Formats: sequence, C-alpha cells, structure tokens
Amino acid sequence: MIFSGKVLFCHSKSKSMKNVKLFAQLLIIVSALFASCSPENLNDVSSPKQILSKGQWSVDYYFSGQDKTSLYNDFHFSFIGNGTVTAINGTNTIKGTWSMITDVSRNQVLKINIDSQEPFLLELNDQWSVTNSSTDAISMKDASGELRLRKL
Repeated sequence: MIFSGKVLFCHSKSKSMKNVKLFAQLLIIVSALFASCSPENLNDVSSPKQILSKGQWSVDYYFSGQDKTSLYNDFHFSFIGNGTVTAINGTNTIKGTWSMITDVSRNQVLKINIDSQEPFLLELNDQWSVTNSSTDAISMKDASGELRLRKL
C-alpha cells in the first residue's frame, strides 16, 4: 500500500503468514501423535488374564500374617488359557483351576483353586484383587494378605 509516497506493509498479510506457520506446526505435532498410536502399539497393553496365561510364574512374595514366600521357592506355576493352573515342584505336578473376573468395582480378581493336601498351597485358594500388573509381575491382595507373582 502506498501512502504519500511511502510504502506501508499490510498487516493482514503478516498475520496470515503467522497463522499458516502456526497451522503447519500444529499439523506436524498432531501427525506425530497419531503416528505413535499405531495398532501394533495398542496391542502392547495386556490384561492380567492375558499376562498370566503366558509362561511360568513363581511366588515372588507372599504375606499372610507373616512372610511365607520361602514356602513356594521350589514351585513354578502355569496358568493355562483353558482355566487350568499347574503347580510344579520338580517331578510333582499339582493341578487346579483359575479364572479372572471383574468385580462390581471393575477391579480384576484372580480366583485360584488348587487341588492339594498341602496347607501352604491351599492358602493360595482365594479371590485375589489385582493391585498392579506388568508383563513380568502381578501384585494382588485378599482380605488377609498380599501375593506377588513374577514371570520366570
């Protein structure tokens, strides 16, 4: 724009350039966010049931009135997808059942029922509320104790 022989710049052009730059920056940021949310990444989050049914587990910590973890040192547990649980101690295999339910508060609850005459194995027969889970450990509690399983 020319006014009395001087050139004046139109402010609307510089504002529109700023808007274009801002829009381009936002577009790049949004694109980066969507790129990191691919379907493969969404499958990395597993439920406690899916986590338990993969591999063998040991009792990493068990407390019920006192620390009883050492009672389970020689046992490996497998939670098979069909609802069967096995406790293996050397050549002895003890079977039982397990299931994962959701309680009224929407918490995951592991129900264990091991068929054994061993009192310490019978102590695991309970409904355990899952308090924390990752691909290599699951922490739970019941009315009187805490149980943590660690993947082998």
